[in-house]
Amino acid sequence: MLRRRTLYISVATILVLGVGAYVWTSGWSSPSSSAQADAKSQPVPVTTVTAKLGTLPRIIAGIGVVQPLQSVTIRARIDGQVTDVSFGEGEPITDWCDARRLGVTARVRLLLKVCEAVQFAHHLPPEIR
Repeated sequence: MLRRRTLYISVATILVLGVGAYVWTSGWSSPSSSAQADAKSQPVPVTTVTAKLGTLPRIIAGIGVVQPLQSVTIRARIDGQVTDVSFGEGEPITDWCDARRLGVTARVRLLLKVCEAVQFAHHLPPEIR
């Protein structure tokens, strides 16, 4: 009983799809051929305009994303000789700690801060370092 019902439903579905495809491709919804023949025999009005050279206003309005088909990246390039290095020698960190009589814990905290600064500077581009 269940197989027969499934068979009927399948045949009905295929039949409906077939009729729908026929209607879609054959153009049942288009006007009749006699109406088309009447429309073809009627004259069609045509308007002509003289062409002239001029500028037209351009109105750009829309919502969306504009993406270029091709793009170019321009990077600065510096060639030449190094004439001056803006770096001066500083006080060794151990002398700085001794002058301030820092204990071991304070020295370790200072060392961690220096390591964080070096790690941050390591991730900067070479031009900035």
